[in-house]
Amino acid sequence: MKPYFQDDWVTIYHGDCREILPQLPDNSVDLVLTDPPWFISQEVVIHRSMNPKKYKYVGK
Repeated sequence: MKPYFQDDWVTIYHGDCREILPQLPDNSVDLVLTDPPWFISQEVVIHRSMNPKKYKYVGK
C-alpha cells in the first residue's frame, strides 16, 4: 500500500477505507476522513465561514 502523501508528521492514504484500514497496524490511526457524494464538503465550507473561531486550530 503506497501513501498518497507522507512527511515527518503525517501519512495520508487515499482510497476505499474498507481496503486500506485492515492493512494498518492496530492503534495507528488518529483520523479517518470521509466525504461521500452527498456534498458534505460544501456544508463544511459554509459552516466554517459562519463560525471561523470554531476551526481556528486547523491552521496551526
